[in-house]
Amino acid sequence: MGFRSSSDPASGVEFVASDPRSFVPAVRNVVLRPARFFTGIRRRGDFVSPLVFAAVCYFVWVLIGGILTLTGVGAAEAGLLGEGILGFIGGLVISPVVAVILALVFAAILHAAVSYLVRPNSGFEATLRAISYAFVVYLVAWIPVIGWILALYGLYLIFAGVRGMHGAAPREALISLVVLVVVAIILFAILGGAAFGIFLGL
Repeated sequence: MGFRSSSDPASGVEFVASDPRSFVPAVRNVVLRPARFFTGIRRRGDFVSPLVFAAVCYFVWVLIGGILTLTGVGAAEAGLLGEGILGFIGGLVISPVVAVILALVFAAILHAAVSYLVRPNSGFEATLRAISYAFVVYLVAWIPVIGWILALYGLYLIFAGVRGMHGAAPREALISLVVLVVVAIILFAILGGAAFGIFLGL
């Protein structure tokens, strides 16, 4: 049985960059009905819109998290470039670029696993959509203490995305997700160590 097209009203609404009004319905659908959402949206074409969606969600995190940090309410973890107002502005300026890079890197890692486990699959753009829409959790990641707990829901959204977009079995989707998490942790550890070394002048 084939996938439903995104024109099917039962499948929900996918974000379209040319129509900003589609953002809120897309957020609502991916958060409340992820399995139905990922089954209903298209697999390829207009890969820019999912990246814009990810960038907007990430920008909101940097914006609100930065304001909370500057006012002493939140911790300095919201993508800021250093302390103070300049770090806040710098974080806002580069946040869309950071979001796009993260989405592409995560999608590349995830799709490598999907390509090995799920044959045939719906292609890289489908995986990119699964990753990009999982960025919706950044809309609440700024909430002190519970924000990151709620953000763990993003892992489930990626799992649901792999299942819905590629028709993967639960085991295949879970293994793909585990590969993504492990590789991402290793990469961040390496890059973080390198940045710390540069900071120390090593």
